[in-house]
Amino acid sequence: MWSGFSISEADKLKADFYSIDQQTPAIPATTVSQSGSTFKMAIAALNGNFEGKVSADEKTIGGTWTQSAPLPLTLVKATPETAWTIPEPPAPPKMMDAKTKPEFEVATIKQARGAFLAAVKQKRDAESFSYS
Repeated sequence: MWSGFSISEADKLKADFYSIDQQTPAIPATTVSQSGSTFKMAIAALNGNFEGKVSADEKTIGGTWTQSAPLPLTLVKATPETAWTIPEPPAPPKMMDAKTKPEFEVATIKQARGAFLAAVKQKRDAESFSYS
C-alpha cells in the first residue's frame, strides 16, 4: 500500500487510486509499468499520469503527478502504523417499489441570466420510496 494508491504485484503490476477523504470506489490505473527504478502509471478516468523513481530502499517513489499541470508527488510505502483502511464501497441505491406510480404536480421553467432553470416537484409514496 502506498499513500493514496494500492499497488500490487501478482502476475503483473496493478494500481488503484483511492480518495480517502471521499466515499468513492477505487479508480483503477489504466497502465502500470516498472523498468529498473522507473515507475509509471496512467489513470485515464482522471486524465492523470505519474512517473517516478523507486528509492534504493524501496520505501518511496518520488516523481511527478500530471493531471492538468505537473506537480511533485512522493508515494510513501505504508507501514502498519500509517496504513489506513480501504473504505467499503457505498451501498447501492434503494430502488423504488415497482408498484409506485410517481406523479408530477408542478413543472416550472424560468430564464435566469441567459440560462433556463427547471424545477420539478414530484409526489411519491413515502412508504415505498426512501432516501438513505
